[in-house]
Amino acid sequence: MDREEEETPPPPPVDQKRGGASSKNPRRYSLVHQASCETQHHIGIRRQNTIQHRKQLTDQMRGQKILQQLNDEGVEVIFSAPDVSAPIEFSVIATSTDPLAPFLGDILKNMETAHVQIGHMETRPSKGGGASSDSAHNGQDVLLSCLATKTQLIHAAELLTQHHGALQAFSIFPSRKKSIIDNRNQSIIWFPRHISELDRCSTCVTKYEPTTDPRHPGHGDTEYIKRRKYLNDLALEFKFGDEIDYVEYTEEEHATWKAVYEKLCDLHVSHTCTVYRENLKILQTERVLTADRIPQIRDVNKFLQKKTGFELRPCSGLLSARDFLASLAFRVFQTTTYLRHHASPHHSPEPDLIHELLGHVPMFSDPLLAQMSQDIGIHDALAKLRKYASSMDRPFSVTIESSADLEKAFSRLSNDLSAITHAADRMKISVSTN
Repeated sequence: MDREEEETPPPPPVDQKRGGASSKNPRRYSLVHQASCETQHHIGIRRQNTIQHRKQLTDQMRGQKILQQLNDEGVEVIFSAPDVSAPIEFSVIATSTDPLAPFLGDILKNMETAHVQIGHMETRPSKGGGASSDSAHNGQDVLLSCLATKTQLIHAAELLTQHHGALQAFSIFPSRKKSIIDNRNQSIIWFPRHISELDRCSTCVTKYEPTTDPRHPGHGDTEYIKRRKYLNDLALEFKFGDEIDYVEYTEEEHATWKAVYEKLCDLHVSHTCTVYRENLKILQTERVLTADRIPQIRDVNKFLQKKTGFELRPCSGLLSARDFLASLAFRVFQTTTYLRHHASPHHSPEPDLIHELLGHVPMFSDPLLAQMSQDIGIHDALAKLRKYASSMDRPFSVTIESSADLEKAFSRLSNDLSAITHAADRMKISVSTN
């Protein structure tokens, strides 16, 4: 999910009556605190990756000045762009202290030389000098929406930094495809109006990658990384109307599934709610979920469609809050297809297929919770406010993944068994069904 970055909160005060550092059973930091620490950690990892990518781009780009001025998002746009001739959409904000006319002339000339297509252009006084300053001295901002290949983008950036000496800033941003212009020429927030448009809502924006995070249990395991990439690529290729691929899971993956499945069976009675247990029993009776083999998503969908009309759709990782909630509005749950690393079966730093199937599927089998989940998605779509996405995904994750007026935490059991006993007495959130 998409989260706003925030400072890591200080550790909670030690309660000596309930257990301090010297207590036999010290209390752990709250899940909110842990999540915040994880956020800060991954911000640091992304920053280190950007620094590394910037260094690698030095060998590809002749103009050193552009690398010094280019923003972090611009570095990632260029670095992640295909090396072939496939065009990419991006936005540019360039700032110059020159008058607007010669500045625009240099931009248009250099973009044309580099064969960059400009679809939209805006100008404004630069915001760098403050509201009370003279805009003539602050300079001008030019905002461009462009289409070009990676090579053309690099060439255009080099030309502009070399030929326009008054250039103060040059920033590149990924295309904001969710924004469209209506007939009154007002910017609105795009959201899907048909289930087929969820093809635009399944791009992963956040990942805990074993290739970059040394704390990931699969870090350094080339076979696991290769397998994970294969399954993620299958998920990315899926489009509405396609039949979900049948996945040949390995015996090692089946063994990981079985280890978690059997361990959770011992904990369901004491740590899950009645609704969860009832629906899990039906799933087991109808052989949708068994201990020995990982179920196929297409088979799970047949069961869910009959029970509540919900269905699972493959995705390659954590989605933005808007994409996740937009899918719920159509009774679609975006699910990963890869499994946690076999060396750490009882803990996953991210949602995986085990988490989705054993944590969420029993609850999507319940008509009341299925309806509530869809209502949350629809409510977000009707709000049409980008800020509302971040405020709506939190109650969903708390009520559905924690305790949902029910008795105990259930979905998080499959994600981190080591936190079960501590989470059970903390997550007692009630939900109104009115």
